Amino acid sequence: MSNGNLPQESGGASVAALIQQQIPAIAMAVSGGTKEERQKRAERFARVALTTIRNNDKLAQCRVESLLGALMTSASLNLEIDPRGLAYLIPYGREAQLQIGYKGIKELAYRAGGIKAIYAEVVYKPEVEAGMFTIEIGLSRSLTHKLDPLRPELRNGDLVLAYAVAEMEDGRRHFAYCLRDEVEKRRKTSKMNTASPDSTWGKWAEEMWRKTAVKKLCKDLPQSTEDAMAKAVALDDQAEAGVPQTFDLPKDFIDVTPEPKTASDRAAQVLGKTEAEAAPPVDAPTSVPCPNRPNDETGGFWDVKATVCEGCMDRGGCPSWVAA
Repeated sequence: MSNGNLPQESGGASVAALIQQQIPAIAMAVSGGTKEERQKRAERFARVALTTIRNNDKLAQCRVESLLGALMTSASLNLEIDPRGLAYLIPYGREAQLQIGYKGIKELAYRAGGIKAIYAEVVYKPEVEAGMFTIEIGLSRSLTHKLDPLRPELRNGDLVLAYAVAEMEDGRRHFAYCLRDEVEKRRKTSKMNTASPDSTWGKWAEEMWRKTAVKKLCKDLPQSTEDAMAKAVALDDQAEAGVPQTFDLPKDFIDVTPEPKTASDRAAQVLGKTEAEAAPPVDAPTSVPCPNRPNDETGGFWDVKATVCEGCMDRGGCPSWVAA
């Protein structure tokens, strides 16, 4: 569970130092054949995670507890925070959340056992129109997806469907599919600022479509509700919905970091710098346009005081909040 009342002392360590302190706990969580191998993996995990945080200004302003909680949970799932797409750290205001990538969910599905192969694919409108994709539901469920290498233009245009297939070791096959309306509903209800071209939905639309189908499939596969895959899917659902995640921190975890008072303090704390060394903060706007208050006269939005954003439940996906 989340440890919201961790002891704090003035002059506490930076997140960089705290992550280093957690390497022994990370080594206990990650896989490895020997103690030395787990130690090396833990050191790499910490190094990659710290690089990710240092390269993201908004992560540098997140609460220390949420950052370390997300990192320890990622370690317990044995998924590195790295560019390979296994898992990501996503800032929501001052809360860091763990988002599991498409490749991460596939990796956990393999580890769950009983699965020989699992994969997902997207289908474009021209493919359906050309008869390259068919799906049959009911008593005789079947799915056929053909590829014509001489007609690459078919793999372009509007996405209409995503599907995922699991081949079990006992020979059975399971598949799940998501029509465009289902994927769009998930995208629109996501709090990850999906309207931005820099969001995960904007940058990696195909991967997000595939992940949506894989998550749907994984929920239907035979499995324990307590295993790592189920936990990862639940965490990812929470991340997309902007719901606060609950992390299990080690029993001996002690946060000695003081609560920073300003954005520059938080950035300095995470980056391991003093306030004087930290970059000067950008003046925050006093008011921002609120997407929840459309202005019918101008076609835009009414401005609200920026302080109102602090208590808004929709701020996680709000472009005005991100800009602020």
